Amino acid sequence: MKKGAGFLTMLVVFLFSTAYAQETVSKDMKFVIESLKLQESKLDLENSIEKPLRYLPETMGYAIMEKTSDEPGLRSYTCHVVLYNASNKEITNKYSFEINMDVMQLTEVNFDFAPYMVKNASRAFGLRFHTVGPSKPNPLTEEKLYLFVPEKNTLISVLKDFTSYQYTGEWDMNCAGEFNESNAYFVVSSTSTNGYNDIQVNCKKTNTIKKIVAGECEAKEIGSKEMLTLIFQNGIYSVKK
Repeated sequence: MKKGAGFLTMLVVFLFSTAYAQETVSKDMKFVIESLKLQESKLDLENSIEKPLRYLPETMGYAIMEKTSDEPGLRSYTCHVVLYNASNKEITNKYSFEINMDVMQLTEVNFDFAPYMVKNASRAFGLRFHTVGPSKPNPLTEEKLYLFVPEKNTLISVLKDFTSYQYTGEWDMNCAGEFNESNAYFVVSSTSTNGYNDIQVNCKKTNTIKKIVAGECEAKEIGSKEMLTLIFQNGIYSVKK
């Protein structure tokens, strides 16, 4: 009786888990996946996202991550970015691009709907990709920002692979070591280049040194700031030199 009860419990848990996993993919996302003719078995659904664009009525944003290689050191994806009219059940804009992670592990994908007014009435939206490195003695965490502008039935990529956050370090796995953190904040400027508004990037940086002092692990932090300007040239935003 106990063995039978245990098996029944395991079966219920399995069915519940399977049902829950299926429910995490919405009907609209399933429709988008089918419309793009993608195979669910090749998708990283854990890092694929959907979110409403509140400034565009009835519009949902999707970032669907398709694995093209999942071997350690050779990780790569095709990211399918889609704007979808939920009322009409119609894909209005779509764009796909490749991302190579190499040794990095993708941990999270997020939309960024800050008001990036890059050109007159043109508002861009962002995608942020969070990744972590495999080394514990040399930790590495990064966030990459991409910006897109809807145009006709496609999306124009105006910023690619910009490092908006980075944390690096080298330590003895106990205390002693040095760590560097950089966090970028974006402000659309009133000046413009080639018809697109410049973007001011304010970088906050922190250098931390840790060492053992009198048997205790002590940390000393030094903060600094850096300002960059992104200008639009050759069809993409890049750092002004």
